[in-house]
Amino acid sequence: MADIFEMDLANIFVGDPDPKKSLHTSLKSVKLPDLKLMSKEHKPAGAAGSVNFRMNSIDALKFTFKCAGFTPDLSAKFGIGVGLNEPYFMLGNVRNLRTGEQFPGRAVVRGVITAISPSEFTAGDGIEHDYEIDEVTHYEFLLNNQEIYYFDFWEGPAGVRINGVSVMQQAARNIGIV
Repeated sequence: MADIFEMDLANIFVGDPDPKKSLHTSLKSVKLPDLKLMSKEHKPAGAAGSVNFRMNSIDALKFTFKCAGFTPDLSAKFGIGVGLNEPYFMLGNVRNLRTGEQFPGRAVVRGVITAISPSEFTAGDGIEHDYEIDEVTHYEFLLNNQEIYYFDFWEGPAGVRINGVSVMQQAARNIGIV
């Protein structure tokens, strides 16, 4: 029987996970990066159709989250001129719905705030802000301290692991970086 693992609490820290910099009281939602392989469409002149072939590369990653109200510390990190490629830590409480066991979920994303989108203010609802982190050069996701995904742009093909296994090790050897 397959277990269901559900995240029921989340928090974000920017820069370092200092409890004084916690966003747990303003965080409304968080969207971890989509993992999607780049592909190239191939349509031969004599074929009845086309095929999208994977290209052994991952599409650019994006990390987003939403906060209630105003968060001046985040607004100051907007990437024009002064924006730094810095770490964003998402910490979550994950529960096994069958057994009740709780354990940590953790994502580390390195990127720059490239978009801040305020919502429309409405009486009774207030205002919210969506934050978009692009220029993601590093992403790792762990469940119960077990590495699920690891991506580091600067490491090239050697910097891609799934469940702790370097899935592009041969490609890294082929281009001489390991």
